[in-house]
Amino acid sequence: MYENLQAIATTEAPAALGAYSQAVKANGFVFVSGQLGIDPSTGELDGVTAAEQADRALKNIKHILDAAGCGFEHVCRATIYLRNVEDFADVDAVYAKAFTATVKPARVAFGNNMIPKGALVEIDVMAAGFIMQPVEKAISNSYLNDAKRKLAAREDLIKIGITGSYGKTSTKFILAAILSEKYDVLATPSSFNTPMGLTRVIREQLEDHHQVFLAEMGARHVGDIKELVDLVHPKYGMITSVGAQHLETFGSVDRVADTKFELIEGLPADGMAFFAADGGEVDKLYERAKIKKYRAGLKGALLDMRADDIEVGPEGSTFILRNSLGEKVTCTTRLLGRHNIQNIVLACSLA
Repeated sequence: MYENLQAIATTEAPAALGAYSQAVKANGFVFVSGQLGIDPSTGELDGVTAAEQADRALKNIKHILDAAGCGFEHVCRATIYLRNVEDFADVDAVYAKAFTATVKPARVAFGNNMIPKGALVEIDVMAAGFIMQPVEKAISNSYLNDAKRKLAAREDLIKIGITGSYGKTSTKFILAAILSEKYDVLATPSSFNTPMGLTRVIREQLEDHHQVFLAEMGARHVGDIKELVDLVHPKYGMITSVGAQHLETFGSVDRVADTKFELIEGLPADGMAFFAADGGEVDKLYERAKIKKYRAGLKGALLDMRADDIEVGPEGSTFILRNSLGEKVTCTTRLLGRHNIQNIVLACSLA
């Protein structure tokens, strides 16, 4: 018997064509009804090829899974119905890009089907892995609250949050190296940038002698950075970049940018925000910031910190670091590439 039977619905996917739900959640499983390549904003098929329609159908499925509180990584079974079996290879290529987890879902494909609305492909999925969610969530919340209490007891601790589509891990370690000249610094290791990752570092590694805590903050969904900010409560925030990363969950670069900006929105009124000057999305976020803010980079007007006269040689890179007051210093690093110098300049601006 199914317990706690729950219908799942979202306006981000097409409404059901008949007397059925977009999806049903029961006994730790999510059953998604067959999805066509329909654009929910128009109600019409999106694309003329089977591959194009499959891409849209998978996007619809993603939105439904999001509404159910899961993702493609939880899918254990998928069924593909094709009008023309000759389209299988093209649809399979689109399907393979959607399911990137180590364990691929089981799959069944049928050809020569009659599909509603003249569509060329229909896809349904079944997702699992929620039976232990209430227990796991209770345990996770216990650890999370313990980490929050530990941080709250350290009013003297300098807390810094760093996020970005790319460059955040490198910039974090560069900043840690600079600050370590004066402070006792704890930086989250490698890519520990999730709630449980940060929680583990705080509970197991943060000691009374640490003066600075550097927290890398990653995201795959809208709201992920806000959750990390609510855990750490940093006074200083840094955005290294905004790019087309994790579009399978975000859907657009604008949503990526908004999610990165959750870090800046979560800073206190006396906080400080630092941005990598990129002439694009990060500069737009700089303009949105209402607190004290700084921009650093290699080019652009009105930079608070910049690198000039960059030279590359057998020993690495040399450049002139300048601030907005006209002060300058010659810097040398064994790192190569303008992107590394950009990360150094950004780290220096905060340090």
